[in-house]
Amino acid sequence: MYVRIPDIYSNIIVDEYFCCVDLDVNTTAEQVFSKHNKFMTEKQIPWEKCCSQTTDRAAVMAGRFSGVGAHVKAVATNCIKTLYYSS
Repeated sequence: MYVRIPDIYSNIIVDEYFCCVDLDVNTTAEQVFSKHNKFMTEKQIPWEKCCSQTTDRAAVMAGRFSGVGAHVKAVATNCIKTLYYSS
């Protein structure tokens, strides 16, 4: 997982490596969110700090009602969701 944060020295937005979690081959949205939630909890990072998320178009990530994005939105109510489209 990567995060986008402002670089206070260069005054630009940069992508930084955030974390990597092991996932099973067949993983549900609940399992993906659970692993991310565990990381956030262990590192004492409040979900309220999450203001945007970008995922690929995989159903487990982007599902409107039960995807990872829906789970994040439930705990980070101000978070907006965008989908990543590669060409």
